[in-house]
Amino acid sequence: MPNGTVTAICIAPEAGEELKTIDEVYAEAGMGLVGDRYHGGAGSWNKGKPGHRQVTLINGIFFERTEFKYADARRNFITHDIELMDLIGQMFTVGAVTFQGVRYCDPCQRPSKLAGITDSFRKVFFDRGGLIADVVSSGIIKTGDAVTKLKPRKDGMIPWTGGDRPVAPDAIVAVEVQSGIPRAPVRAKQWPQVCWRHRPPDDPKSGWNIIAFRVVG
Repeated sequence: MPNGTVTAICIAPEAGEELKTIDEVYAEAGMGLVGDRYHGGAGSWNKGKPGHRQVTLINGIFFERTEFKYADARRNFITHDIELMDLIGQMFTVGAVTFQGVRYCDPCQRPSKLAGITDSFRKVFFDRGGLIADVVSSGIIKTGDAVTKLKPRKDGMIPWTGGDRPVAPDAIVAVEVQSGIPRAPVRAKQWPQVCWRHRPPDDPKSGWNIIAFRVVG
């Protein structure tokens, strides 16, 4: 069941430019959101460091009774009905795209200065700055998409319903395949993308579809 929803998507092509609210965006694994300044290492906090500080999220409820609009916060995703701090160090999906929560996003004064707002963004959003996350698998994200925490089973395995490989290529993973045949842990890249993305049920090789995984090294 979805834990939350994307209320708005905001990007800007260059550092310091006004963020625009858009209906959908393409998230590229290991890089960020195509069209956003952080995607190619041109953001204020990742200049020359592509892949660093890829995507930011913030809870939309904190904007109530403030002067700040969603785009003023300079975060990429505005969400509702999910506690973003619970996603630090955890894997989650936005629509069909998989992310890894990295760390808390400290609020600074830059949003106030760029938006021309007297109130201090740092003070108004103290302890409410949001989340920094990495894009694990690529895909299109749209306004209204569900934000869902990937919850491990009691055995530690994370259920998988198909999509781009959800972990780093060199991560050692234990997997469970549709056929039930036991497999020894290997590097994630040793499993073809088709096994992660899933073959159709009538494909003779659909038994190799990965239906659960766990990072073990």
